[in-house]
Amino acid sequence: MNRLFIHQIFYNETTRQHLDPGFIPLNNLRNERPDWYEFWPIYQYLRAHLNTMDEQDYYGFLSPNFTQKMGLSSTDVIHFIHQRFQPDVDAYVLSPFWDQIAFFRNVFEQGEFWHQGLMDLSSQFFQRVGIQTNLSQLITHSQNTAYCNYIIAKPRFWRRWLWLAEQLFEMVETGKDDFSQQLSGATFYRKKGVYPMKTFVQERLATFILATEDFQTVAYDTFSLPASLAMENNPYCLTLLACDAYKQAFLRTGNRTFEGAFALEQQRITPDFLKNVR
Repeated sequence: MNRLFIHQIFYNETTRQHLDPGFIPLNNLRNERPDWYEFWPIYQYLRAHLNTMDEQDYYGFLSPNFTQKMGLSSTDVIHFIHQRFQPDVDAYVLSPFWDQIAFFRNVFEQGEFWHQGLMDLSSQFFQRVGIQTNLSQLITHSQNTAYCNYIIAKPRFWRRWLWLAEQLFEMVETGKDDFSQQLSGATFYRKKGVYPMKTFVQERLATFILATEDFQTVAYDTFSLPASLAMENNPYCLTLLACDAYKQAFLRTGNRTFEGAFALEQQRITPDFLKNVR
């Protein structure tokens, strides 16, 4: 069994006291860049340690509120990886909000719903780093989505993530054009206040990598994790499950009948579902 190095970030004494003892504490008390949130300690850790990591080990970086958000303990996470372990797996993913994963075509479409302009900014970013992609056609689903950077992966994955993260950081920090300013600009996040757009762009980098490159993933049972609408009270449950299945079937077979079926199911519940998740 490969070794697990699953870190949990803390940035003050309160978050330190609430750490899960089964995770490795990751000290962000200096919190030099609070505007980057959890991205900053992950970015700094990888820049310092990536070259010395064992290529067969797994590394993760979880937020202070991981247990509160996911309802999972370190014991649950470690048991999941041990139970589903395969040596060729590159990444284990854990994502809340299965209903939004299923409903939207991809995480960028979902991000655009909550943060207007995110899709265009993300497209510009990938274009600027030389990645040709059409985000409106990208498909993500329950098996390759890692919201909140909740991913435990081998250095091979983190090396790719860090390269993209460095490009994004450099553009935001040194850029003088409208693009850089818009990435630093404010967007609302539900009822939690105003956050910089870069926060939500970087949060989708992990999923983009998994969806567009050759990484083997295993996902925690996302349907058992917290969602926008609790499954037992979700009138769209069966339709959403079908949406996720159709997306996976399309990617697996290339048969556009499945893509069309997803679009029809999505369209059928669009007004009511979006009204209820806001």
